Amino acid sequence: RRRRRGSERAREGGRDAGGAARRSARRPGGAMSADAKLSVPIKLLLEGINHTVTVEMKNGESYRGELAEAEECMNLQLSGVTHTAKNGQKRKLERVFVRGSNVKLIVFPNILKEATIFRKVANAKRKDDRRLASKRGRGRGRGGGGRGRG
Repeated sequence: RRRRRGSERAREGGRDAGGAARRSARRPGGAMSADAKLSVPIKLLLEGINHTVTVEMKNGESYRGELAEAEECMNLQLSGVTHTAKNGQKRKLERVFVRGSNVKLIVFPNILKEATIFRKVANAKRKDDRRLASKRGRGRGRGGGGRGRG
């Protein structure tokens, strides 16, 4: 019987080598779930899964296809892809993996303007505005209403 190292035993028990419980935000397919603590652009990227997107690369190439998977580091998998080279030459590809560090921009369909993430951001902005508005008009001039002399 082979002896297992501590890190192997810890991994099998759902814990990392340091003994802390692992919290994975990944879906079974490897993509991140939208409920993890992620930034707004990454949440929008995850909302775009199963929609047709256009990805422009830093080297000038572009890919247009259905977003099959996305990762937190912006690695993307597209299916049913049309690749456009820098010189304008087009070709069809079945499946493409795009490294996130090479992406310049991603064009999402207009339907994602109604995504839930934008509602959440708008609600948070309104709450912030209300909080700031309640503090207005309480000072003595431009100094902020301090208790000093003058």
